Amino acid sequence: MSGGENGNGLVRALIPGPEGLEALVREAAALFTQISTEAKDLPLVSQASLPDVKRRLAQFDFAKPTAKTELLTWTTRQMAELELHLSDPHYFGVFNPNPSAMGVVGDFLASAFNSQLASAVSSPFGVLVEDHLIAYFSQFLGFAVPGSGGIFTGGGTEANYTAVLCALTEKFPDFEKRGLMGMTSLPRIYVSTETHHSILKAAKMVGLGLDAVVEIPVTADHVMDVAQLRARLAADAANGMKPFLVVGTFGTTSAGMIEPLAEIAGAAKEYQCWFHVDAAWGGAACLLPELEESFAPCAQADSLTLDAHKWLNVPMTAGMFFSRRLQSLDNAFRVTVSPYMPIESDDADRVIPPYHRSMAWSRRLTGLKLFLSLASVGVDGYRTVLRHQIAMGRELRSLLERGGWKLESHSPLPVVCFSDPKGAEAPAIAAAVAKTGKAWVTTTQLTAHGCTVLRAGISNAVTEKWHLEELVAYLNSARESLEA
Repeated sequence: MSGGENGNGLVRALIPGPEGLEALVREAAALFTQISTEAKDLPLVSQASLPDVKRRLAQFDFAKPTAKTELLTWTTRQMAELELHLSDPHYFGVFNPNPSAMGVVGDFLASAFNSQLASAVSSPFGVLVEDHLIAYFSQFLGFAVPGSGGIFTGGGTEANYTAVLCALTEKFPDFEKRGLMGMTSLPRIYVSTETHHSILKAAKMVGLGLDAVVEIPVTADHVMDVAQLRARLAADAANGMKPFLVVGTFGTTSAGMIEPLAEIAGAAKEYQCWFHVDAAWGGAACLLPELEESFAPCAQADSLTLDAHKWLNVPMTAGMFFSRRLQSLDNAFRVTVSPYMPIESDDADRVIPPYHRSMAWSRRLTGLKLFLSLASVGVDGYRTVLRHQIAMGRELRSLLERGGWKLESHSPLPVVCFSDPKGAEAPAIAAAVAKTGKAWVTTTQLTAHGCTVLRAGISNAVTEKWHLEELVAYLNSARESLEA
C-alpha cells in the first residue's frame, strides 16, 4: 500500500464522514444502554483507588491504534464502573442533575456540526438560538427592558467573573484602558459568607486579590445580614475605599437559601454599587408563578447568573449571564476589530459578534441543548419537573424529622441541611452512606452555626418518595453503627 493510500485510510479513520459517524454513534448509544443496564448493580460511587484507575489507563501509550469497537466498549465500561453515577435518583449531592435526552442530542449536534459561535457570520443559527433563549428567560427574570441582554457562558463561574468585570468597567471609568493602575481608591466587593466561592476566584483572576472581598456574616437563617452589610459599606466608604459590587444569592449552594435581595439591592443602590444576583442553581425557579414574589427582587439587579446545567437538566456545561445594560458587556470585553475575523454586514439586522461580549473567542453552540430541551417539553413541562423536585424536598424534610434528625435549614427550594441531635459526626455518616454504594449525600459548613452538617439536594427529575425512604434508611443505619 502506498503512503498516500495509507494516509487516506488514517484520515477516514479519524474523520469517517456522516455515515461512519452515524455508525459510531449508534454503537456508542447501544453500548451505553447495555452497560448502563448491567451497571445497575454497581455501587453508586466506585470503591476503586486512583492508582487503580491510573493502572487501567497505562495500557494506552498511543503507539498503535485500538479498534473502535474495543475502545468504545472499554471506555463505556470504565465510566460505568468508575464514575460517580450522578444520574442515579439516589444521588443527593451538589447540583448535577440527570441530563435531558434532547440535551444530550443537542450536545451531539453542536459537536457534529462543530458550530463556531465567535460570530454570526460563521453561525447565524447558533448565535440567534442563544439570543432567543436569553430574551425568553429575560421575561421571567425581570430583565426584559430596553438595552438589556446577555450571553451564554461556560458555567456559573465564568458568568460571575463576567459580573465582576462588568462592575469594574462601569464603576471605574479608567479600568478599561488602564486596568488596576488607573484606580485611585481601593475597590471592595461585598458577599455573604454563604456566597459561592467563584466570586473569590474572580477577585484573584482580575488582579484585585482576596483582600478586596468583604465577607458579610449571615443571620441564623443563613442569609446575608443586611444591617452588617450597611455598616461595612458605610465604614469602608468613610475610610476612603470604593465599594463597587454587592452580590446576593437566590439559592445558596450550601443550604438553598434565598437572601433578602430587595434589602441588599437597596444598600447597593445607596452606595452606587453594581448589584449582581447569583442564581446559578435557584434561578430556574423564575419559571414558577408561585415563586414570583420571591423572585421579584431579582429585577432590581444589574446582572444575574443562571446555569442551565443545574436545575434545567441539560448536560454540562451551560451558564447564562444577563445584564440590564448590554453595553456593559461591550465595554468589558470588546477589542479592536481583528483583521482575521469575518466582516459583519452593515445592514439593520447586523448582530454584534459574541466574541465582543464574552471571555470566549472560539466557542461551541452551548445553547442548543437548552433550546431542544425546552422546545420539546414546553415551559409547562419544565414547571412540572421543578414542582416535583420541590415536593420531594418537602417530603425529605418530613421523613428526616420523623426519623429523629435535626433540620438545620429551611428553604422553599429542594436542598435540606440536617444533623444528628445526638452528635454523630456528619462526615462519618456521609462516608458510611457512600460506602454502601447505594446512595450519596454530602456535607457542608453552615457559617451561622460554625459546624459541619449533612446536606441532601434533589436535582434529579426522577427521584421519587421511595428513593427518599431508602436514603433515610441508609442514614439511620449509618448513625446507629456510629453510635453503637
